[in-house]
Amino acid sequence: MSTYFEKRAWVCVSDVFDVLNITKTILQSITELPCEGKDLNWLQVKLKDDLSEKKFLVVLDDVWNVKYEEWTSLLKPFEAGARESKIIITTRNHPIYFMTGAMPYFLNELSIDNCTRLLAYHALGVKNFEGHPNLEIIGKKIAKKCKGLPLVAKILGSLLRNKENADEWEAILNDRIWDVATGENGEVLPILKLSYVYLPSNLKRCFAYCAIFPKDYEFERDELVVLWIAEGFLNGQEAIDNLTSGRNCFNELVSRSFFQQSSVDTSKFSMHDLLNDLAKSIANATYFTSGESQSVGDKDGASFKEKARYASFVSGWYVTSNNLRPYARMKVLRSLIMLPESVGALCKLQALILRGCRNLSMLPSNITNLVSLQFLDIRDTSSLKEMPSRINNLKNLIVLSKFVVGPKKGSHVKELNNLPHLQGELLISKLEKLKEDRDATYANLFGKEGLSNLILLWDKDFRNPRNNEREIVSLCLSGCANVKLLPSLGQLPSLRELFVEGLNAVSKIGAEFCGTKRPFPSLTTLKFENMPAWKEWSLYIGGREGVPFSCLQHLIVQECPVLTGTLPCQLDRLVKLEIHSCLHLNNSTSVICLPSLCELHIANCNKEILKSLINLTSLTILEIEDLVELVCFDNEFMSYLVKLKELHLRRCAKLTYLLQDGDGMRNLTCLKELAIRSCPQFTSFVAGEGEIELLCNPERMKLWNCMNLERLPSKMHALRHLSIRNCPKIMGLTIPSNNPNSKTLIVEDCKGVELLEEITIVESLKSLDIHKCVNLGSLPHCLHMLAHLTRLEISGCPALEIEDFPPLPLTLSSLSLKGCLKIKSIANCNIANCNNLTYLEINDCLALEMEDFPLLPITLSELRLGECPKMKSLPKEWHHLTCLQRLEISTCENIECFPEGGLPPNLLTFIIRECKNMKQPVREWGLPLLTSLESLEIDGISMGGEGDKVGFPLRDEDEEENAWSLLFPSSLTNLRLQNMRNVERLSSGLRRHLSSLLQLWIVNCPKLRDLPEYGLPPSLLRLWIRGCKNLEDRCSKHSSDYWPLIQEIPLILVKG
Repeated sequence: MSTYFEKRAWVCVSDVFDVLNITKTILQSITELPCEGKDLNWLQVKLKDDLSEKKFLVVLDDVWNVKYEEWTSLLKPFEAGARESKIIITTRNHPIYFMTGAMPYFLNELSIDNCTRLLAYHALGVKNFEGHPNLEIIGKKIAKKCKGLPLVAKILGSLLRNKENADEWEAILNDRIWDVATGENGEVLPILKLSYVYLPSNLKRCFAYCAIFPKDYEFERDELVVLWIAEGFLNGQEAIDNLTSGRNCFNELVSRSFFQQSSVDTSKFSMHDLLNDLAKSIANATYFTSGESQSVGDKDGASFKEKARYASFVSGWYVTSNNLRPYARMKVLRSLIMLPESVGALCKLQALILRGCRNLSMLPSNITNLVSLQFLDIRDTSSLKEMPSRINNLKNLIVLSKFVVGPKKGSHVKELNNLPHLQGELLISKLEKLKEDRDATYANLFGKEGLSNLILLWDKDFRNPRNNEREIVSLCLSGCANVKLLPSLGQLPSLRELFVEGLNAVSKIGAEFCGTKRPFPSLTTLKFENMPAWKEWSLYIGGREGVPFSCLQHLIVQECPVLTGTLPCQLDRLVKLEIHSCLHLNNSTSVICLPSLCELHIANCNKEILKSLINLTSLTILEIEDLVELVCFDNEFMSYLVKLKELHLRRCAKLTYLLQDGDGMRNLTCLKELAIRSCPQFTSFVAGEGEIELLCNPERMKLWNCMNLERLPSKMHALRHLSIRNCPKIMGLTIPSNNPNSKTLIVEDCKGVELLEEITIVESLKSLDIHKCVNLGSLPHCLHMLAHLTRLEISGCPALEIEDFPPLPLTLSSLSLKGCLKIKSIANCNIANCNNLTYLEINDCLALEMEDFPLLPITLSELRLGECPKMKSLPKEWHHLTCLQRLEISTCENIECFPEGGLPPNLLTFIIRECKNMKQPVREWGLPLLTSLESLEIDGISMGGEGDKVGFPLRDEDEEENAWSLLFPSSLTNLRLQNMRNVERLSSGLRRHLSSLLQLWIVNCPKLRDLPEYGLPPSLLRLWIRGCKNLEDRCSKHSSDYWPLIQEIPLILVKG
């Protein structure tokens, strides 16, 4: 999977389909960039750039609700990816796959035999009941009652773990709870409740408390244990005893499968949706969870909220006062985690969680009065400047996630000495502000045996830490500008990750780095970055017991410009090696044997580095960038690459050939992907004249910005994906006609391509993209012979002159024509018979006249027409297009009216703009009949004169109150009004009629100064006013005109 897809992301969506948060999660997963505070446009532009022409896999897990407009908005950045990219959706809501157009794959229930095996595995740790004949019959009966659901078998198996008495199994089998009537979850919830019934009493309330978590929420072990302790669920007298007891309870719930470990971050856990439902059904009215997406109206019941003892508020992009009103009715609420000014008065408070409060700059000074406080979590508080004085008053602290040193005598870092019970992870930042070294000594960090992870961040002197036998597993030394000598970090026995960055004064790393005995016995990841003075890495010399880096799997050395010599030679377990911007590394005759290496990334280095790497027989991925002296590979180096699957070459300015002769490729039998990008001198795959035949057989090939490449290899019978970009000397596409695997062809910015007749013999082709081929003059007349083609996109081909478009393949599902200035008609392309077509876009086709637009197939779900000034008609009988959900018409200057019969009836999104000759008034469009319409964008230019009136919408003064209902459907959630040149006021009725409106844009209405008399809908979450000078002044915070009417809207953007 990791080798097939270049980019991968997994997102748990759950109940709320939040486009902003989903996009942010995907971008962070792919790029590891910080994305907090960024708007959706920034996120999508960045994501589009990172996915451009890359094959990606995105999994949207557990999707429950999504609107078509939200779905199409989410998809925008993914259109830039490679054609074989995949988006997988998991859902239990069948309408989801109809709406998204996805191909459904239904998971069958487990067979009784498989269910029995799963039950036996979780109950007895064996594959079947052969060793337990007394339980076999009972086990099969229980398995049958699981109804083929693996979660139920797993939970019941965990309940019966290590119980070999048949009576105990019989008790579960005959429990009356099997007969309980069930609700919307079928027979699952009562069966799961059976596992709850048999929990020890102390675990029951611990589990029920988890009802405060939203579905798919990931939590850390101690995060939940802290809350249990604060609620008094654990009975220990000492804080440490409670912590140990709570961890035991947590581990027991994990072993019983109530919690499941995250597959992405092993330090986090979550609950299955059905177990979350179970917790909520058990907790009933004592727990209350809400947020911007949860309903908090009367239908939830006022009495329910008044009885709640525990509440959680899940915040997001929009928060209104309505979201918080239910809390005012809670009479017995026991805990609500916030930070009021009077927090210092809560002398009994045991847990204070402020994680993620990124704008928090100071803690209250009286926080040190919280003498009962055991847990203070201030992770991800990037604005926090310093700790308050007398932090040593908090003598009961067990967990202090961060200590920020301030300018006043180091903010008393020595006070940490009086916090003897600290456990887990502690980050101390801004150590450059430490005034006296002895303060750090008084802190006695190495006497705190409970600390398992210590992170120190500072910019000045760092002295060697003393040996500590505790398990420090991860260490980062960053920005220590004056450090000249690294300590003996090799003697930390449990250290697994070490990052050394920005140590500007270090010039040599020698034996002292490793220490005296068994250096780095557990280290798996080592990274050196931005070490401008580092010249020498002296290799450790010792006995067999003293071989360093015996477990190292990932080594990164980058931006070390003066480092010379070679890398350590004995790296037998190294799996991934990255060397960037180390121009002098490996200027020696030493060689490095890397028998386990799977990935090698080299960038901006000396080409001689390749000669020092031998025995790369396990290598599967090779990426080389900016090796400016590399002309071609030698056969000896290529002979090692017997398992190579991917070869990527970028910006190698002198690369002319891959090899001197074809023999060097004989060993590349496993090669699946070959990408050569921005190598301007690359002429041929093999030196010499004549036909080029690759002895390897890649499935994917990318050739971008190879200005001198003239020919493609022949006989590429396994080729599935071919992408050629900016290769101006390529004139023909020599794809084998008998290749049954060819699926995708992308040709972009290739000036030499004038004809495409040869592609019609590639019958297996499924996707064809032609972009910016400025000399392409025609399309094949036999285009319809591509009997498997599902996608055709042609853009930026100004010389493509077609009087009448050739017949299309009937298999086509997506057709896009953009920037083809000489296409005159598509009337006879047989598009009406393309019964798989779902997407049609025609844009910037200046010669397209279309006096009689052809019928479109009923399967169409999205239609975009734009920048076609000569187009005189719209598709016939489009009111029969019952699947059409998005319609966009822009800058079609000759369109005067819509076809008879009205607009397509099931539209969700309708956009019309810059159709300046539209004669048909907007009141005659039939918009109120579109009862599913959610998003509407409309401008005054396209309204048939309606947008030029003083009041909008308005027919006469008597109808002003009902004017909105005469023009727009009440189902709208998004409305954009723009370019109304003479409109001075929006008439009343907006608030009452558009009661579901969430977002309102008012753009470029220079004379507009009045909003509706009764204000805007209370449902509104976002108001954007731009280019409306008169209205902008009246909507500012300093104005008394409209600010009182709009101040409750969560997001208001007013721009000139």
